[in-house]
Amino acid sequence: MTSMDPSSQIESPSAAVAAIIDLLAAPRPWDLPATSRQLRKLLKAMQHSLQQNRTSASSDSRLVPCLQSLLHFGWDAEEKEGQLQSSVQKCTSSPASPIKNKYIPPGARQQQQQQSIFSLSHAQSSDSEGASDAENGSGLATDIKLSRVRFLALACLQSLIKSDAKAMHPLWPLLLPEPDSDLSSKAAVLSKSGTNTSPLTLAHPLHLDSSARVRHAAAVTLGTLLEGPAQRAYLAVAELANASASPQTQKQARVRGFVPLSATLGSIVVGTHAALLRALTTEQDNAVLVAILRALGTALVGTPYSRLPSPLLPNCVDTIRKILQKAQQQAQQHDSPNPPSASASTLQLTAVPLLSSSLACLAAALGAKPPLASLSEYLSNKNGLDLAQEIFACIMQYGNLPAVQLEALMALRGLTQQYHGAVGHMWGSMLHFASSSVQAASRSSLGNDGSTIIHTKNNAPTSGGIGEGGSSSREKVIQQSILLLGDYLCHSSNKKKDTMRHRTSSNSNSTDANDELELKTEASKLEKKWNDAVEMCISPVIARQDSPLLQAAGFGFVAIGLGGLSLNRQVSKNCADPAKSSSSFLSREMRADLLAKCSNVLLPDNVSLGREAGGGGGAGTLVASSPVRAAAAKAMASLIAAIPLSHEPLAFVDALPSLLTACQDSVVAVRVQAAAALAAAAEALYHLSQNIDTEQQQQLDIQLLRSDALTALVPAAVSAAMDGDKVKPSGVQALGTFLACRQLTTTEAQHAEQTAESRSILLEEEKNAFIACISSENAKVQWSACTAAGTFLRALKSNKNVGTNGKTSSQEGDGDSFKDAVSDAEVAGDVQELVEALQLVASEGRNTRSRALALAALAHCD
Repeated sequence: MTSMDPSSQIESPSAAVAAIIDLLAAPRPWDLPATSRQLRKLLKAMQHSLQQNRTSASSDSRLVPCLQSLLHFGWDAEEKEGQLQSSVQKCTSSPASPIKNKYIPPGARQQQQQQSIFSLSHAQSSDSEGASDAENGSGLATDIKLSRVRFLALACLQSLIKSDAKAMHPLWPLLLPEPDSDLSSKAAVLSKSGTNTSPLTLAHPLHLDSSARVRHAAAVTLGTLLEGPAQRAYLAVAELANASASPQTQKQARVRGFVPLSATLGSIVVGTHAALLRALTTEQDNAVLVAILRALGTALVGTPYSRLPSPLLPNCVDTIRKILQKAQQQAQQHDSPNPPSASASTLQLTAVPLLSSSLACLAAALGAKPPLASLSEYLSNKNGLDLAQEIFACIMQYGNLPAVQLEALMALRGLTQQYHGAVGHMWGSMLHFASSSVQAASRSSLGNDGSTIIHTKNNAPTSGGIGEGGSSSREKVIQQSILLLGDYLCHSSNKKKDTMRHRTSSNSNSTDANDELELKTEASKLEKKWNDAVEMCISPVIARQDSPLLQAAGFGFVAIGLGGLSLNRQVSKNCADPAKSSSSFLSREMRADLLAKCSNVLLPDNVSLGREAGGGGGAGTLVASSPVRAAAAKAMASLIAAIPLSHEPLAFVDALPSLLTACQDSVVAVRVQAAAALAAAAEALYHLSQNIDTEQQQQLDIQLLRSDALTALVPAAVSAAMDGDKVKPSGVQALGTFLACRQLTTTEAQHAEQTAESRSILLEEEKNAFIACISSENAKVQWSACTAAGTFLRALKSNKNVGTNGKTSSQEGDGDSFKDAVSDAEVAGDVQELVEALQLVASEGRNTRSRALALAALAHCD
């Protein structure tokens, strides 16, 4: 007999809900197998309708409660079946005690056992199922059919969540557990449910269901419920203020008064974490463990742990570590007894998913921001060192499994970025692994068709793939190992920068000679680390034109290693000798070399070839793909921000043509990073222009600032400010800073020689770009425009040589200097429109931060 299409029987999910409610409302006892069969048909039809129609949970308020009522369907029958099987085992394992002094033949003993089993089976079937053996089969088959109902109910919930996850937010309190949820046993849940109609959370089938397939579906459904940007934004509201109170006290407080959404979500998040962690400790099936780890990893990404109980995140890390150790033990069982090929295949099927999932979950936990003091305390002693060693052991041990290596590297990067003390001793190991990986990749040759040829363990050449994971997986491992070095050096460089800031802010006469020697020693060690990393890893991968991923990783190393290390502002304010105290960890030759490498990638020939080839190219061509060009522009921005410009103007000027070319690139991602580099160049020039009174550097600085480079950079900034919304913030920031530099470096003699047309402070295109960004609907663009306008107006106010009415401002910061500066009709006309645009934002702007920044800019007009 052929089954009919479910869509022909059920037209909508609401019709299926009505049919399920009518079916469950039938008087008891049910014909359980028949009811199960009908429910499966209805749920399949509902799932088909949900997938076709993309129905939202808000369309029918009965959908979720109806599906929840099926999450424990058949539990009572399975409980009785379990009791029956236990009794049968007792009967079969311990034969009936013979009557004293009476011999019972073996055939009679077997007959007595069969009679006892029949009596128990008859009692069970008459009590719960009432179905014949011919129809139902064995008890195990019946259990499987009952579990299919629960599985299909969870599948329908998944489809409902995927159709409109945001509509499920009000239903989170129904679907997710709280800290006081009872997950002890089925009997306890069924006793509280009474008539078997009370809904259960997703944690109940995850903990209590006897079917591994149902438990897996419950974990996947829970992860789906928390996945996505909208869900992460909703989770970010969670907060649990009275975290030290017991669950019962918190529940009484919720009953007595009003509970904000943040507290409700905080309680749900804590309860969900507790349920997932408990499931990890009790679950034995590897597939279910993988699904639970993925659900926990999804929760880890969006949870604000800084507003939740402090032990929550350390407990997660501790539990995940135990699962990781369990996966490593399982992997070790397949190593030595079997041949390498059989061991690898067995490991691939059993331990690899659990290893990679536990490492991915650990990476999410260690990467949770901001860093927590509780987790730092957990990792402060031997725990942190042991954890780092365990993660690195996975990297080194599973060289034939790039998926495991990749997740382990991500976990180690999270540990390096947030809790650097745990990996401070591992630089040598990290560098050795990265350099050996780069060398191994460099030894790979090219076949006749251009594909990569790798020799396997059996010395058989294989084309295309590297190891079991393929060339892309191998390249990603190398990429992450290089970026790991950048994370390490970024933390070390910032630590040295903080030390320098502390020293320069204190009295230099009180500096101890031992402290000075220690600082120089640390600087030399850091410089050696940079030299080793660049020589052994970065230069080889940047030279690999056949691998854009590795080239981009090389430039990404520079951007990450120097990330946030803008030293020009610090140099101009705190130090008289920039070359000695700023980026002394990065030698002058290395800075020039890295900046030249970035410029070579952004040369006009490479960029034009990249456009024609669509971001790629054949072997032997000098084509830089768009990800490589974007990474090179980002690295250039970091280098420009870290270079002491007053001591290395030539390297800066040599890089400007490539930077101007990147600003006109056809790919938006490249222009975004090029605009950021342009803003960094403007910032460097601005801080250099503030120090032109130094006699030793005045002539050099003025020559640099009046060169043709500045003249060419301003139009590029105007073009970036008129680009798309992703490019505009950096473009308008560069424009305002360049115009401020132009005001600060204009001498009185030069101003007197200017014509009325060239005397204008703002050219027409510059003014239009400024006003367009200030009036933009994009908040980030508006913020940058108001900040840039404030920088320009402050420079205009402090300039002593702008006024042409015969009177100059003799002191910087004079109260009438701005009025003097704009006293000319030409100057006043240029600035008036800019001021009016700022006034409009300050009075009628819809964004609070935009209004505040506009008012701060207008303060320079007083």
